[in-house]
Parts: sequence; C-alpha cells; structure tokens
Amino acid sequence: MLEPGDMIRFGYIYNGCTLNDALAVYVGESHFHRDDGMTIYNFKVLVVGEDTPTICDKNLKKYIRKVEA
Repeated sequence: MLEPGDMIRFGYIYNGCTLNDALAVYVGESHFHRDDGMTIYNFKVLVVGEDTPTICDKNLKKYIRKVEA
C-alpha cells in the first residue's frame, strides 16, 4: 500500500512514455467527480526534477514499485 511521501519507481509502461523508469514521490489519490456523477480514480506523483505533480490513471499503479532507502 502506497502512502503519501513514498519514493517510487515506474517500470516500463510503453515505448516513448516519459514515466518509463522514472523516480518519483507518491503524492496521493486525486479523485475527480464529474458533473454526470461519475468518479474518476487517479493519483498524483511528483517526478524527480519536475516542478509540478503529474496526474496518473489508476491503472498505472501496476507499473510502480516502492523504493526503499
């Protein structure tokens, strides 16, 4: 289970993806509630070297592994 502040590393996602093998800090869940009542389940990460967090689809969690210090 990921907790905000955990250091993570993405594996290979697909050719040309900027998150391939990226080191990041897990920021937390980022749910979006649409006007039609649908909830989109995303999460945020702050990739090392970036200034702003990246919002990721929940399906990308399978490509993440927690990095131990």
